[in-house]
Amino acid sequence: MVKIKNVSHDARKLITRLVTLLEGNGGFVHPYLQVSVAGGEFSMLVRRGLALNESVITVPLSCMPVLNDFDYSLKQGILVAQPKALYAISEVHREAMAISVALYNLFDKVEAYSRVSPVTRLRECEALYPTLLGAAQAQFFLAPFSNKLDDLKVFAFWHNRSFHDAQTGTDRLLTFLEFFDHHSLAHGYTASGSADVGDRSLFLRYTPIDHAKRVYVYYSPMDALECFVKYGFVDTSSCFVKSQPFSIELPEVGEVRVAALEIKSNQLPTSRWLWPATDRFALDYCACVTDDSGAAMNSPSASANAPVGSSENEKISKSVFAAAAKPAPPCIHFATIPHKRHINAHNEALRHQMAILEKYCALGEGTLNNQAILATFKRALVDENRRFYQHLLLLAKQASLDKRERVTAMLAQVLNRQLNIISAYEQHLV
Repeated sequence: MVKIKNVSHDARKLITRLVTLLEGNGGFVHPYLQVSVAGGEFSMLVRRGLALNESVITVPLSCMPVLNDFDYSLKQGILVAQPKALYAISEVHREAMAISVALYNLFDKVEAYSRVSPVTRLRECEALYPTLLGAAQAQFFLAPFSNKLDDLKVFAFWHNRSFHDAQTGTDRLLTFLEFFDHHSLAHGYTASGSADVGDRSLFLRYTPIDHAKRVYVYYSPMDALECFVKYGFVDTSSCFVKSQPFSIELPEVGEVRVAALEIKSNQLPTSRWLWPATDRFALDYCACVTDDSGAAMNSPSASANAPVGSSENEKISKSVFAAAAKPAPPCIHFATIPHKRHINAHNEALRHQMAILEKYCALGEGTLNNQAILATFKRALVDENRRFYQHLLLLAKQASLDKRERVTAMLAQVLNRQLNIISAYEQHLV
């Protein structure tokens, strides 16, 4: 049985009810897991050694309520989730939501999150706020909540603990799974089962990290700024800076735009790489260019020994790649500035991007994929992103933020971390 530590009697009963609900509906929670709470923050530990990739938890979608099936409100700081009258909501979903909301209220989770989330704490900063949200592709926090702080608190809170089910187009509560902390080296949740919601589940496999007892999960590929804006904490495990949008002039091509979309929407399947990737980082963080028909992707399949990412990371969105048809400038839809330990993989990804761009623009081999062009691109990558983060620092200074606030300290930590990665990367340009 899962061990529950450092909680009150009421909290222990609620967590036990949640585990019983999962296991009674086809789920699995490893008996060596331990739920620990410190300062209202949940974490998952392992009491005994687990093997690499050993199954840690399985949560059926039948235990993950659809968020849109409920109406939410805050009443004197208490979260209320009311099932919508005309919606067919299963009893399991109702119970999972009721237990979860009771836990949140017991630990004052909504108010606690609103105190550290930049989405709620920085909303009065007229210049800084929209710039931060734009940089993290989080503009969805803006318009609907301009004058309704409680609604924004609730929306930001649910975003922090939801899973988007692409097969049904619904957002679901990560029942119990939300207790696991993020780490960029951990496994992500993996979906299994058929198209039928009743047969599908999310499961997590164990990743030992730094000999720690804590069990981690990989939320999604994001840098420290995006993680801070969307989830309200500083991800010290993040190993790259996502480039902000800019344009660069390249020989024989003219203007090339570098966009700033999400990684998971802009990855090329291994079967469409021009050559096998030798480093997982190059595979996970490479975005490419194509025309509307995908003609530039007619390349040899990757070899059998090329690294293969998860099915989620191998998706390709033609609608995103084809953001503009010719004669609009060609676009690299994602670029990163990596930690120094990933420089070689980054170079490999850039070479691949330039080779794809050559095909897209009908240029001879080596026209863009050469050392001089790569050096020009890297220089622009550094200069443009350093300029952006220095601008963010200036906006933060002009906002006269309260230095006693935790969110102020976290913002400073994130911006300095991003600038440090950029500076370390720059040292490899000479």
